[in-house]
Amino acid sequence: MVKQMKILHSNGYSDDERRNLIRYIHANVLESIIILANSLARFQLTLEDPTHEKFAQDLRPHFLESLNPDISFRLSNEQFDAIKALWKNENIQIAFNNRNELALSDSTGYFMRRLEVMRDPNYLPNNEDILRVRVRTTSIHEYAFEIEKAFFTVVDVGGQKTERRKWIHAFDSNNVWFTTVFFVAALSDYDQMLVEDSTVNRMEESLNLFKLLLNYPCHQGYLFSSFILFLNKKDILEEKITRSHLVDYFPQYDGPPKDADAARNFIKEMYLTSDTDKRKRSIFVHYTCATDTEGFKFVFNAVKYEILLKTFSNEPLL
Repeated sequence: MVKQMKILHSNGYSDDERRNLIRYIHANVLESIIILANSLARFQLTLEDPTHEKFAQDLRPHFLESLNPDISFRLSNEQFDAIKALWKNENIQIAFNNRNELALSDSTGYFMRRLEVMRDPNYLPNNEDILRVRVRTTSIHEYAFEIEKAFFTVVDVGGQKTERRKWIHAFDSNNVWFTTVFFVAALSDYDQMLVEDSTVNRMEESLNLFKLLLNYPCHQGYLFSSFILFLNKKDILEEKITRSHLVDYFPQYDGPPKDADAARNFIKEMYLTSDTDKRKRSIFVHYTCATDTEGFKFVFNAVKYEILLKTFSNEPLL
C-alpha cells in the first residue's frame, strides 16, 4: 500500500531506487525455489532428475548470502538456468499447487514467468515488479506524502510477532496522538500458517492483532477513533477459493462453497465483530488488490476525505 502511495503521490521510483530493489527481487526468486525444493519431502516427492537435485544442492548455500544487507546480491546466469529448470520440474509444480501449506510469496509465479526478463544485464524493475517484490518491514518507517496540498505522514510497522514489540508501545506517547489506523489484512490468508509459528493460522493472528489495536489505549487511555480496514489480495482469494474451502479453516462459515463474494463478506464480518467497545467509532472497509494501481487509486480516492479530515485536524495517521 505504501508503494502505491509513493507511485501515485510521491513522483514514483527513481532509476536508482529501482536498481536497489533488484537484489530483493533476485532474493525472492531464490527463496521461492528453495522453499519449493525443500518442501517435496512433505508431499512424499523428490526432484527425481539427478541434474535437478544438483541444481537445488548448489543453490541452497546462496540463500543466506541473499539475506545479507551488506551484499548487493545478484543471481548469476548459471543460477538463473538452474532455477528455470527446477521451476519446470513436474514435482516442483505439484508443490507449487499446494502452496497454501508453504511460506511462499504470493508473487512466486509472477517472478518465475519473468526469469528471462530479470536476467538481462540492463533489467530495471517496472512498477508491477516493485509492487510484487517482498521486502519485509522491520522496525518503524515513516513516509511523507502530499495529497491535494495537504501533507501527512504514514507510519509503516512490521506486522510479524517478532516486530510487534518494537512499535506497539509507540502508541503510548503523550506527544503524538494517533487517531486513525490503516490496517491491511490479506483475504487469502485464511488457509495459511504463520512463518514464525506453523501452528497458528495467519488470519486468526491478524484478527487477534486487529482486536488488540481496537482496544489499545493509545493516548492517555483513549482508544483510536477510526480505522480504515483494507482487506487486500481479493484477486488471490477469487482464485484460491475455488480449490481451498473456507469452511475447512473456519467451521463457522455457512455460506456457499467456492463463492468469493460470500467468503470476503464473512471475513469482513469477523473483523467488524472484533470491535466490542460500545463507544461510537468509524471502521471503513475496502476490498483491494494492492498490485493494481488503477484499482488502488479508485479505493484511495474513496478514503481521501477521511485522510484529509484527520490531516487538517493535526491527527497523525498510522
